[in-house]
Amino acid sequence: MNKNKNFFVLTSHKPNEDQETEIIERFKANIIFLSDELQNLWSNVEPDSEFEISWASPFFNYLKKKSSAKDIVWIQGEPGISHILTLFCYKNDLIPVYSTTKRFFKSEIQEDGTSKNIHYFKHVNFRKYPELK
Repeated sequence: MNKNKNFFVLTSHKPNEDQETEIIERFKANIIFLSDELQNLWSNVEPDSEFEISWASPFFNYLKKKSSAKDIVWIQGEPGISHILTLFCYKNDLIPVYSTTKRFFKSEIQEDGTSKNIHYFKHVNFRKYPELK
């Protein structure tokens, strides 16, 4: 029996339509979201002190329990925890990926002389994190 891969989402947001389509069509994977508790931890990594490895432990435990070899893990968030989770994935035969985007910028001068800056982001694809061997 063929088991679909799982595609774990470790981001602060849900996938948009383009991202969901790529996950389903390109990776043929089931989308797995964090629990509310883990999502809250992921979205609120402490910014005011040095990174503590213990902050990543709930995600290590989660992935050890829920994932299988060659499952895909979309990791995007606070750089320290994203880095350590990427290393964890390589060590545990998981595939860490991130989303690439095209960015568009528009600046509008307002009547009062201030400028209003608008940033647009368009999903391009998922890319595997590089691995240093």
